[in-house]
Amino acid sequence: MERLLAALQARVRARIALIVRRMALGGVGGVLMLLGAGFLLAAFWTVLARVWDPLVASLGMGLVFTGLGLIAIGLAGRTPRDPEAAADARARAESARAKRASTAGAESAADGPDDPALRRILRDAGLDVPPRGESPALTEAFLFGLILAMRMTARPAPQPPPEGDPPPRASDPVI
Repeated sequence: MERLLAALQARVRARIALIVRRMALGGVGGVLMLLGAGFLLAAFWTVLARVWDPLVASLGMGLVFTGLGLIAIGLAGRTPRDPEAAADARARAESARAKRASTAGAESAADGPDDPALRRILRDAGLDVPPRGESPALTEAFLFGLILAMRMTARPAPQPPPEGDPPPRASDPVI
């Protein structure tokens, strides 16, 4: 019995030592990161002050930090979700993901021609692209953003002016 208690006590001591070591190293790492962030902020302010003036640099950094602080306060004030509601939402997401995976072969009308083209480009670049609906939601969101950006930046080629009209001159009045 004493051997069992001694072994248990040794395991507890080793576990406490590991936790203390991790906390100490984490604290030192946090302090060093804060020092590094301070120097990065000073360098960023110096760059902004040289590009514009010190007043604009201070104003810009103040606005950024105020915005980040408001976001952090907003996130801190959120109430946690009901665990049962979260489980129901996960179950609904899983069933939707399974439904999408079963129909992954057919291109839906909402996909448009850019989705297969983007997936082909990613495959040609050597990236493993899973079939639609089988990747994590974050990956699907990233691909959606890429497709949206491609559609927004795709502009038709400029049309040449008609043959009969001469090109406008700088001296022509604007009507």
